Amino acid sequence: MGTVYGEIDARRSSLFKAWRACFDGGSASAFPVAAGKAGRFSNPAAYLADECASDVLAWLAGAGGEADIPASVADWCRLRAVQETDQAHALRPLLDLKQVVRDAVGAAAGDGELALVDERIDALGRYASDRYVESREKLNQIRLDEMQRGEGLMNRRLARDRARREGDAV
Repeated sequence: MGTVYGEIDARRSSLFKAWRACFDGGSASAFPVAAGKAGRFSNPAAYLADECASDVLAWLAGAGGEADIPASVADWCRLRAVQETDQAHALRPLLDLKQVVRDAVGAAAGDGELALVDERIDALGRYASDRYVESREKLNQIRLDEMQRGEGLMNRRLARDRARREGDAV
């Protein structure tokens, strides 16, 4: 592992504070993430943001590859999809991570090492984008299924009412 990963690990708490603030900006202001204490049930959005930020920084400081991207990233993407946040704003904190890392460890790392970190962050962004799109597709499929069930129920009721009217007319 290069020195940049050691720097990320050594500065993880300051990176967490700087990067975690990115989760609260942009369209998140419409759905405040950091309002109040971050409890799993009392404030699930803040809890998932904290968990995602912490897990991603641990992943970034380690030697894990794309297969080891934390599950909390998928949870965060699912939450943002359910909140109907557009994809650009939902994934913005993950893309802001590059600049946060560069600001924190840029002087201590070479360009080659930062390029490797950038590649890992790009892989994280691709993974998050895929999870976000999957969640949106699933949500839309659930809505479509619900509408189809409602339409089927409505058609059965109309047929029953029509049969009653025709039976009364005879």
